[in-house]
Amino acid sequence: MEEINNIAVLYGGSSSEREISIKSGDGVYKAITELGYVANLIDINDLGDLSELKIYDFIFIALHGFEGEGGSLQKDLDDLNILYSGSSSKCCKNTWN
Repeated sequence: MEEINNIAVLYGGSSSEREISIKSGDGVYKAITELGYVANLIDINDLGDLSELKIYDFIFIALHGFEGEGGSLQKDLDDLNILYSGSSSKCCKNTWN
């Protein structure tokens, strides 16, 4: 397994849970940087293309609602071979309600 040093915390989004996602992302970002990792907070609304995330070793998904839990983001990250936190795209899709 590759060493993980550079982490993106993906947060925000446009769901009704945006404000909670921002709080979650801020907390995760703070914890990751306190552990000595290089990290960036990225609001998914500001991301032009997911391939921009390929510069990171790992993506921490702090998105709430369908954007972060419905499986399509995970599928896109899988297709780009980008490591991320949480369940697989198939698990997310099967459990989203």
